[in-house]
Amino acid sequence: MADANTVPTASGVFNHLILSYLVFFFNKSGLFPLFGAGVSVKELLENYQFDPPRLRKILATATALGVLEAQDGLYQLTPLGEDLERNRGFFTWAIGGYSPLLESMDLFLDAPASSWRPYVRGDYVAIGSDEANKEIMQPTIDRVIDELPAKVVADLGCGNAGRLIKLLHRRPDLTGVGIDIDPQAITVAAQNRDRHGLAPRLSLVRENVFSALSSPQPELADVELVMSFMMLHDLFNIKELEGNLFPRLRASFPRAKYFVLADTCLDESIRPGSAAPIFTLGYELIHALRGIQVFPLSHYQNQFAASGFRLLARHDLGVPNTHLFILGA
Repeated sequence: MADANTVPTASGVFNHLILSYLVFFFNKSGLFPLFGAGVSVKELLENYQFDPPRLRKILATATALGVLEAQDGLYQLTPLGEDLERNRGFFTWAIGGYSPLLESMDLFLDAPASSWRPYVRGDYVAIGSDEANKEIMQPTIDRVIDELPAKVVADLGCGNAGRLIKLLHRRPDLTGVGIDIDPQAITVAAQNRDRHGLAPRLSLVRENVFSALSSPQPELADVELVMSFMMLHDLFNIKELEGNLFPRLRASFPRAKYFVLADTCLDESIRPGSAAPIFTLGYELIHALRGIQVFPLSHYQNQFAASGFRLLARHDLGVPNTHLFILGA
């Protein structure tokens, strides 16, 4: 990647914008693995219905920007290209998910926070998050969960249940409970669960465990470990949950011994923007445009202490300012 001390220029900024769209295209089209192995123009045209002149221009542009190199008629990833492939989830998240929002940021300087939803492509946000999780964070998460003595695991905000399905395949000794407030998410989760033959081991519950009107669900009674990913900052922004977030969490899972929670914190480093790590500036800007406050690490630690939870460990997940907190009930 570029030297953080290099003084940016207008041409450099513009060319990097074009490069970001190329990364998004390569990932969306499934081209990164082909470039990783080395692929010719002929092979690309045999596998895709690409227009030859336009394909050659895209390849030439990627080569000029240092992502690809041509050797013996094969286009291969450079070290920069390999780094971009590893971090491709951030480009899916930002360009695929939030381009409409960023293109319309002038609308949100005085618009209500609720108006951002039509400007977000949630499918790409989810795909990009999953890509970053698989490539960067999942090995640490797996190791932490494997070290905790629990046999019944709940995923709070389970979405399509992908995390639980992978965990249950990897750990046949576990049973799981997926929880989400979105009925569509629960419907998709049930389809995924049944397709993987996990109905006997995976229960699904449509529930808002933080609602004051909620009563403990029987499916949650035996949960020993609760995991939740990238939700805490959203929950901290809900006024009705101030002072009640963790007590309600404890009440919903009366037998839980461990809570494994991951989230991205506010970057408190003092440095020029050109030295900021990947993801950080975009994450904080996008949340500000959506009217969602992002909190420093100290806020999380203070909230845990005030609630009576014990912070057993904290792990760096490899994504800037993103931590895995292991709490003891």
